[in-house]
Amino acid sequence: MRRHRVLKVMADGMPWLCDVGVGGPCPLRPLCLQEGIEQHQGDESYRLAKDPFLGGVVEELRKGDWSHYYSFTEEVQLPLDYVMPSYWCEHAPDYIFTQSIMVSVRTPDGRITVSGDEIRMFSRNGVKAFTPSSEAERVAALQEWFGIVLD
Repeated sequence: MRRHRVLKVMADGMPWLCDVGVGGPCPLRPLCLQEGIEQHQGDESYRLAKDPFLGGVVEELRKGDWSHYYSFTEEVQLPLDYVMPSYWCEHAPDYIFTQSIMVSVRTPDGRITVSGDEIRMFSRNGVKAFTPSSEAERVAALQEWFGIVLD
């Protein structure tokens, strides 16, 4: 079952992989959907590969080695195809998304992410992380950076 949606977009006669929903350090811009070419985005490097079982694979260069980041296929997926995987992600007691708060938003310079109690601000200059010292500070941070208003 697929639980993550990517887009194939044609621009200037070339296919591009557009993915705005994957978390963690990830491509900030579309990737050229062409196998084997190294694509640099700031300090990060990516390439696309083919795997006989997984289909298309986005690989990232980490500490000098290429590793699988995520896979995708070019099979047509309907909205209905995502209902069960989405339900599982939201309700499975042992799945990462049900264990703690997770929020992420892109910024012009990187992204801001909440993972559990920690807030991380990623930019070209590195990562700044802090843990709110109170519930009021956490609520204020969610409202300021994500527009989330908690009662």
